Amino acid sequence: MHLWTLAHRLLGDDKYLELANLAGEESASFEEGAADLCCGAAGQAYAFLNLYKHSGEMKWLHRAEHFANLAARRSMSHIERPDSLYKGELGVALLAHDLKAPDRSSMPLFEREFT
Repeated sequence: MHLWTLAHRLLGDDKYLELANLAGEESASFEEGAADLCCGAAGQAYAFLNLYKHSGEMKWLHRAEHFANLAARRSMSHIERPDSLYKGELGVALLAHDLKAPDRSSMPLFEREFT
């Protein structure tokens, strides 16, 4: 989703926004896996936040909140590296904080911060 929203922003072609939406729909159907930012529910939530910020569609914010809740529940049960940003609870905690101001959220060390 990050790639397609970036392409849409830079090139202005709506086909990239359509691809971002399709990627979002596909990702929303996958709720299995870990909690982490790298490849888990927290990372999915940040991708949905990116799509929400880009499109303004509330469904993406709701999906981000849903996946953030999944990440929080999973992080309480099993975390590979508790103190790791991408593989531990820190990323999930940052996500919870970012959801308080979703329009200003940014995936840590990956997405440009909005001020």
